[in-house]
Parts: sequence; structure tokens; C-alpha cells
Amino acid sequence: MENWHDRDVKPGELWDDEISARLESADIVVALISADFVASAYAYGRELRRALELHRLGDLVLVPVIARACLWQNLPIGALQALPDGARPITSWEDPDAAYVTVVRGIESAARARLDAGNSLVDDWLTSRLIRRRVIRSVQELLQASGYYRGPIDGIAGLLTENAVRACQKDAAITVDGMIGPEVIQHLENTDTRSA
Repeated sequence: MENWHDRDVKPGELWDDEISARLESADIVVALISADFVASAYAYGRELRRALELHRLGDLVLVPVIARACLWQNLPIGALQALPDGARPITSWEDPDAAYVTVVRGIESAARARLDAGNSLVDDWLTSRLIRRRVIRSVQELLQASGYYRGPIDGIAGLLTENAVRACQKDAAITVDGMIGPEVIQHLENTDTRSA
């Protein structure tokens, strides 16, 4: 998972298109709730509405963080468990740092649950280095099935595996660096699915 927020929109990009695309591909959306947020036709009326739809479909996890006091409980977002602990606005905490710690722990918990819910090789690769050998072995099998790899299925990303990955990346128009990563894994899984 990578972090992204609307301040990452680059000069010259169509900000509405970029925000919409990022929202559609997000795993977790953190909404900082305040009266200003609720009053915003774009943030609340458009972004949050779509995030709630995607949350209900199970396409992402929406995590409300109550930044400042407002009447959020009667809104559609009021049905979701909010952070920090007790859904107390961060500004009402005697020690705001303690509030931020509970927010971080809550978001981390949501991220772990989201990753644990997935069963793809990409999820395995991103979740833990301990299982990368199994992932490399599976990638070697996919590379072999696609005709890129003729070496041993041993879970070791040696020179033969690296060369096979480079050939795959070149054919898939992915940055050629010989590294196994999410783009390579997704391409191989999609190719394997289409050939099955």
C-alpha cells in the first residue's frame, strides 16, 4: 500500500480526474471529519459519498477520523466506527499526541485486516518478507508457464530469475529493472488467468 493525498496532484494534472482515479483504486480512505469537511460540497458531497459506496461494496475501507467537533453522528458516516478512541474529536483531547497514537493504531489495524483479507501474490509480497521465498517460487512457476524461465523452481531470485523478469517486463511494457514487484506479479497472474 502506498500513501496518497490530494496535495500529491502535480501541476498541470486534472485534479478531479486524479482524485477520482485514486479513490477508485484505494484500499483504505481516511476521512478527517470536521465542520468544514461536512460543509464542503466536493469533499463531503462527492468524495465521501463515493468512498461510502465503495466501502459498502467492500472495495475499500473507509476510516473516519474525528478531527474537530461537529454533528457527524447523524450523517451516513455516523454508522462507521470512528477514530480516535471513543470517537472523541482530536481537538478535545488533553493530550492530542495520545489521540494521534490511537488514530495511527486504528489505521494500522484496518490496513492489516485489509491485507489479510487478500489472497493474491501481490498481497503476500507486500505483507511480509518472510514469505517472499514462496512468492518467488510462485513467480518462477508463472514465468516458466509463460515461457520466460527455464531454471529451477527454488524461490531464489538469482540471475536466471532476474533475466526472466526483465524479458517479461520488456514484453509487458513495464519498467525493465529485473525486480519482482506488484506490476510483474499482476501481469503474470493476469496472463496465467487468460491462458487457463
